[in-house]
Amino acid sequence: QTVQRELNAYVSDAKAVLMLDTQSPDNPPSTVPEPGENADACSENVDLTIQKIWEDWFNLGQTRPDSITIRVYQQKFDTNGAVEGSKVDWAAHANDPIGMATEFLAFDRACGAALEFARENGETAVVIVPDHGNSGISLGRRSCTGYDKLTKDQLFYQFSQYKLTAEGFAKKLNSVPNSEVQEVFRTYAGFELTPEELDALNNNKDYKNSPIPVEQRKAKDESSMYSGSLSGLMSHILTSRTCFGFTTGGHTGEEVFLAAYHPQGTLPMGMHTNIELNHYLCALFGMTHDTLEELTSQNFAPHAEVFKDYTCEIVPAKEEGVMPTLVVKNKKSKRKQLVVTPFTNIVKAGKKADEEIRLNSVVVYVDKNNTFYLPTSLADYLK
Repeated sequence: QTVQRELNAYVSDAKAVLMLDTQSPDNPPSTVPEPGENADACSENVDLTIQKIWEDWFNLGQTRPDSITIRVYQQKFDTNGAVEGSKVDWAAHANDPIGMATEFLAFDRACGAALEFARENGETAVVIVPDHGNSGISLGRRSCTGYDKLTKDQLFYQFSQYKLTAEGFAKKLNSVPNSEVQEVFRTYAGFELTPEELDALNNNKDYKNSPIPVEQRKAKDESSMYSGSLSGLMSHILTSRTCFGFTTGGHTGEEVFLAAYHPQGTLPMGMHTNIELNHYLCALFGMTHDTLEELTSQNFAPHAEVFKDYTCEIVPAKEEGVMPTLVVKNKKSKRKQLVVTPFTNIVKAGKKADEEIRLNSVVVYVDKNNTFYLPTSLADYLK
């Protein structure tokens, strides 16, 4: 959620205070304090004092900004939990370097918080590992000649100017008039579109503000400029201004990194197969193969088996890229109904779907067989 406020917060020539000018308990000695130990991390509202100090000799060069952007994010960890940087994977599939970088940095912050918790807790292990490689991103490509001799600034300056991911650009363009397209790119990317790029945008089927009617939009060729989604076009345009390259929009077969922390130092050192890593994780929980199989069958059963005595309807998504939902009804009682959304642990219950059921695992949906995999215990809510 983004909220804009007037920056009428200067209290001295070098200090601006935003939100509440009261210090939270146990603030570290920095200009961006964290909530104190009495703050409820699950509360809808969190009071913060954020101070920004400008070391600019009393605004001598008149460079102090009229506005600043503050990002407040929430992280929560369970001692038996998992955090997945799933949008890193999505961004890699889309060949969106901005999405990959920003989401990986967010995941890195989550890893740092998990490690800090584990060290203080003394009874928590942390394992950080991808399930596969993706996209084959590289520094350097054929059209970027001499990339091996470029400086750091030459390689990364343009990339550092990007303020939105490809998905963010797609949403932004669909929210402003067509006349403001070039201003959007000047503001959030530091360049303007070429005539060819602008033509590709206006002919893109997902662009809502094109002056060309949908039925008249045509591709001039079969290149990535004139095919795919709007976010895919944004990825192509943004990447074309850098020296980044991609080998694929799919998975790659290289070895992936493995990092781990254990309070007693029992670590999976060296190279491991995914099966060996699974054995290590099972050992942490005192589980056997049979225990794992039993948990899997209990928590990830096909919906047709779980709700065999009830009416199931898979409702297609209204928008492209959004997952379908599963609606399960008890014919004998209209009040007994479930609405299941994949890849979340929250299931809506009741005739008006105004009740929440929180699961201990997420619901998985596989499009190849149009099947939801969920806990067998969900059937109890329909009885």
